[in-house]
Amino acid sequence: MKRFFSLLLVVNSFLPATVMVAATRPRYGGTLQVAMRAAPTSLDPIDSSQSDWFARTNLSRLLFDPLVSLGDHGTVQAALATSWHADPGYQRWQFTLRSGVTFSDGSPVTAEVVAGSLRVSNPHWKIFPENQAVIVESDSPDPNLAAELALPRNSIVKRQGTQTSGTGPFVVSEWDPGKNLIVTARNDYWAGRPFVDSIEIELGQSLREQAIALDLRRAQLIEAAPVGHLTSTENYRIGISAPVELMALVFNADRSSREDTHLRELLALSIDRNALNSVVLQGGGESSAALLPNWMTGYGFIFPINVDLARARQEFAEARQ
Repeated sequence: MKRFFSLLLVVNSFLPATVMVAATRPRYGGTLQVAMRAAPTSLDPIDSSQSDWFARTNLSRLLFDPLVSLGDHGTVQAALATSWHADPGYQRWQFTLRSGVTFSDGSPVTAEVVAGSLRVSNPHWKIFPENQAVIVESDSPDPNLAAELALPRNSIVKRQGTQTSGTGPFVVSEWDPGKNLIVTARNDYWAGRPFVDSIEIELGQSLREQAIALDLRRAQLIEAAPVGHLTSTENYRIGISAPVELMALVFNADRSSREDTHLRELLALSIDRNALNSVVLQGGGESSAALLPNWMTGYGFIFPINVDLARARQEFAEARQ
């Protein structure tokens, strides 16, 4: 259950979203009622015309799967592809498909359909089927191509006109674009049947409307503002989603001098990231001296975030001399 909930409720904010869940005892089966702010009018993962990219892509993960996925530390893991390898030079990749997987319309997942889906999302690549595998060729060396295929826009979709079918854990049973979405669990999902029977998602709901729906028991799962105080948390369980937008201080991209590099190091020693997180973000962010947080890379802890004003002042005085 946690897997599908976390995929569903990542929102487009520089702060983590606060998710409020009615504190009832979990059980298998049943219907999960969800309210969210996003109001997509298309569920196709390659449709970039819709707003709120994060909400759209996480909704699509209920319906579609990529060839590979990324683990907690950015490692490439198997999904619809069970194995993959690149030729020397990283311009030609081969992905071997998982056998026995079907789309939601009952048709089998074949190398021809997978190649056709990837051509739509990546017209600059040369993609073709080869037995039970798909070959991807790029114009230039691309050692990160496998990781790129984990992006939601590269999910495998069977398209027939305006109709789409996926291999995900749920299938669409009702869809009113921008207003309402109901998905039903697939008993034949290749990774195992989902925890709940169905999910009813009410779209385009403001945070106030979501809070009312939760109080009236019309929703069990909603979004809540990460900054501010909740009126009552007695009957609810609150979870914090991972940050989804990076706030960084960016310098001139031109090659810097040795003096400029030293001044940047002094500035890094002077910034109190923990205070910024506590006061400005109300504890809703994650401090990091690395470009990306530790939960995403696994090596963010290497870079210290402690403030050292005494050392910064001393080295700044020496640099001015």
